[in-house]
Amino acid sequence: MQYLTLLTQLGASKIATATANNTTINLTQIAIGDGNGTVPMPNATQTALVNEVYRANLNDLKVDENNANWVVAVGYIPSTEGNFWVREVGIYDADGDLIAVGNYPETFKPMMADNVAKDIYIKMIFEISSADAVTLEVDPSIVMASREYVSQELLNYALKSNVYTKNEVNLLNRGYKNRILNGNFNIWQEGDTFVGGNKYTADMWYSAGGVNVNRISDSHTDNGLRAIGTNGFHPLVLQTIELKKVGSSKDEFSLGSTHTVSAEIRGSVPMNVQIGTGFSDGSTAGNYQAIEKSSKIPITTNYQKITFTFTIGASPNPTNEGLEVRFIGSAVNKYMDIKKIQFEESPIATPFEQRDIGLELSMCQRYFYKSTSGVNMIQYYRIDPAGSLRYAFQFPSTMRIVPSASIDVGNVVNVTKDMALFSGGIGGPVYATFIEADARL
Repeated sequence: MQYLTLLTQLGASKIATATANNTTINLTQIAIGDGNGTVPMPNATQTALVNEVYRANLNDLKVDENNANWVVAVGYIPSTEGNFWVREVGIYDADGDLIAVGNYPETFKPMMADNVAKDIYIKMIFEISSADAVTLEVDPSIVMASREYVSQELLNYALKSNVYTKNEVNLLNRGYKNRILNGNFNIWQEGDTFVGGNKYTADMWYSAGGVNVNRISDSHTDNGLRAIGTNGFHPLVLQTIELKKVGSSKDEFSLGSTHTVSAEIRGSVPMNVQIGTGFSDGSTAGNYQAIEKSSKIPITTNYQKITFTFTIGASPNPTNEGLEVRFIGSAVNKYMDIKKIQFEESPIATPFEQRDIGLELSMCQRYFYKSTSGVNMIQYYRIDPAGSLRYAFQFPSTMRIVPSASIDVGNVVNVTKDMALFSGGIGGPVYATFIEADARL
C-alpha cells in the first residue's frame, strides 16, 4: 500500500492565485477519516474525505527547515477523543475548502473512556510552489502539547544543534541505562549472514579483518551474534557509541566516571576474551585513543556472563565522534557467540535491559535505514500541471546527520535528516523495493 499526500485541484488553484496576487490562504483545520473501512487512495478531485470522523484546528504549520517548498501540517487528537480508525487525512482552509488530502497507515484511536489513554499527532507533508502563500492562525486555547510532544521538541532541538544539557542527553537516550544499541541482536536490517570483515553486520555492530558474522537464535526472543575468525584472524566485533556534546565539549563520558561492560559469551573452543574501550572518529574512521582494556577473561563452550568495570581516564580528541567497545577472542580461525551486551554508568553489572523491539529498531534507524524488499514505501505527489512527479520518503526516525541515500528507481534530488526526495517519471507512481539511508559513525 502506498501512502501519499497531494494538493486537491481546488487547493492547487487557490495557492497559485495567492502566489500570483501576493496574498495568502489561511489553513485552519485538519480532518480525520476512516475511509469507510479501507485505506483510500487520495484523488486531486476530492472536496471531502471519504468518511470524516473527526476534525480539529491545526496544532502547527511550518516550513521544513531543509526545503522551503515543503509544508508540514500537524494535527492533534487528545486522549479524550477516539474510538475510530485513522486511514485518511485532510487539510482545510478558513473558507472550509479541502486544500490537501492524504491517506494514512491504519491506526486505531482509542479514548480515555475505554480505559486506554493515547494522544496522537498526525503530520502531513506536502509541496507547494511558495510556502509564503499559506498561513496558520493559532488559538492558544485550542493548541495542545502532550508530554511526548514536548519531549520530542526538546529532542529535535538537541538533534539539530548537537549541543546538549545533561537532561537532553538523558532524553536522547530515552532514559535507558544501556548505551549499547541492539545489545541482544534482534535487529538485522542488512541480512543475517556476512562474509569478510570491515563492514557493518547486525545493526550498529561492525566486524573487522577476516571476520565472518552470522545471526544465531536459541529461541524466538534470545538472539545472538556469531563472530567467526577466518584466514588467521581472531573473532572480533565492536560498536561505537555516539558521543553527545554537553555544553561546548564532548564530555558526556566525564573524566573519573565509572562504567561497566557486560555480556554473555561462549566460544567454539575454550579461549580468552578481552574487552577494549577507546574514543574514535567512528567504526570506520580510526584515530583511536585507548581508554582501558580488560584482562584476558577465560570463556568456555557454554554461555557465561563476563564483566569489565573501568574508569574514564582520558578525554576524546576534537575529531572523536564515539566511544568504541570491542570484543576480541584469543583463538584464531574459531568463533565466539555473544549476546546481552550492556554498557552502563555503574560500578557493577546490573541485569540486562531488554527494550521493546520496536523502540530498539527506532533507535537503530537513527543511524541506518533499509526498506523491506518488495514493499512499496514511496509517498508521491504532483508538483506541476505537466504531471512531473517527486517522491518523498519520510524516514521512520530522525537520523543522526543528513544521510547518504539510495533507491533502486528514480534519482535522489534532496535529502534531510527526516526525509529524502526522489525524482520519477510522468503520470504515475514509482514502485520502489529498495531504499537505504546511512548516517552511521
